[in-house]
Amino acid sequence: MRRTGFTLIELVIVVAILGMMFSMIRIPWGSFFVKNDKTMVAGRINERIYAAYIKAASRTFLEEGGDMVPAGVFFEEGKVTSFVGDVYLSGLIENEEYLLPSGWQVVDVKFLNSTLLFVAGSGEVFNWATESSGFSILNTGTGEIFSYEVNNWGVADEV
Repeated sequence: MRRTGFTLIELVIVVAILGMMFSMIRIPWGSFFVKNDKTMVAGRINERIYAAYIKAASRTFLEEGGDMVPAGVFFEEGKVTSFVGDVYLSGLIENEEYLLPSGWQVVDVKFLNSTLLFVAGSGEVFNWATESSGFSILNTGTGEIFSYEVNNWGVADEV
């Protein structure tokens, strides 16, 4: 009389082989999602900085006492601030802060005095220089750096 089916040993061997194959596949997928998450956070930070740019550039078209005024973006550790005027002054109500997530900071800012200033009435970057306009975002946990170049309208593109 012949038996049909698998023995217990055969089933254990098949399950062990499938388990090893699954563990080999899972390792690359895990690192893919971690890297993708870091890139997404850097993208969100860039969006916050871009929002500060847009706010500052649009403020240059506002009239204050009949005159259009310059506005800018000030970069400092842990935040980016949109401000009105020729110079960044801390603590003013008109300033609009964009906080960075913990573990991230803006580094290597290539603007004079860490300030990106927009010309009143035009929205163009004041004293824009193609070879030296940009900034980088540092993930302090991993040391990974995301660098961005800024064009004469303040738009940042990843390098």
